[in-house]
Amino acid sequence: MIGDKGVLITDPANSYRAQSLKMEISKLTKLPVTHIILSHEHYDHVGGTEVFPKAKIYAQSNTKSVFKLDVSGQAPKNIDQYFDDDYSIFMGKIEVDLHHYAAGDGVGTAIVHLPKESVVYSADMYASDEIINKRWISDSNFLGNRLILNKMVELKPKYAITTHSESIESYCQIWCMSHLFRRRSVDLLSPRFHL
Repeated sequence: MIGDKGVLITDPANSYRAQSLKMEISKLTKLPVTHIILSHEHYDHVGGTEVFPKAKIYAQSNTKSVFKLDVSGQAPKNIDQYFDDDYSIFMGKIEVDLHHYAAGDGVGTAIVHLPKESVVYSADMYASDEIINKRWISDSNFLGNRLILNKMVELKPKYAITTHSESIESYCQIWCMSHLFRRRSVDLLSPRFHL
């Protein structure tokens, strides 16, 4: 997200991807990356922050205990701002709200919401056509995911962006996914089912 004085990104993943991201951002703006939000503590999301040494890094408080265990060197050495339930960042006139409703895919699940733009971002809780993906099942809290999806529906976004998948352009689709958890006929351990 390009603000008036800097750029906000999420989950740079690793130094290679972060370098590529930096190059792509430079095609859009000369502004530096000033804010990095980590969606949760998984190591395919948290690396690469060192590529943006002047950026302020944000993470949900529960990630702290996991980052202390890092032996791979992927976790950021310093988090500038931990938050518990809610936190707001202002990028000029653009408000960016961070929410933690429950553990979802990891204990430090953060939802990013741009209320004026009607955009919501989450990571690894659903894909564009499935709610349970066999790649993520080992660390998913399905009750937490259900609660988070319902909270995302309440935000009524026009656009939902998720990782490892295509974007979803309707809060209606998130609503449908959140309600799949209520159907008794759905096998939550099924590796894939379609909406």
